[in-house]
Amino acid sequence: MKRSILKDNFLSSPTFELQGKRLLQADGVMTLIEYSRDRVVLLCREGRISIRGEGLKVSLLSRERAVVSGLITGFDFI
Repeated sequence: MKRSILKDNFLSSPTFELQGKRLLQADGVMTLIEYSRDRVVLLCREGRISIRGEGLKVSLLSRERAVVSGLITGFDFI
C-alpha cells in the first residue's frame, strides 16, 4: 500500500526540464502569476517557481504545461 501512495505522489509532482540555458519546460503548472522579460513566476501543484533571465518568453502555456524560452540564468522554488 505504501508503494502506491509514494508512486502516486511522485507522479503528481511537478517536473522541470532545462535544455541548455535557452528552454525550460515545466509540467504540473496550474497558472502564470508574473511575466516580464526578466522574470516569470508559475504556480505549480506544490508551490511557485521563479525563472530569471533575459528576453524571456512564455512560448507555451496550457492547463498542465508551460515552456519558457530566452536566456535562462536561474530558477528558484519560492
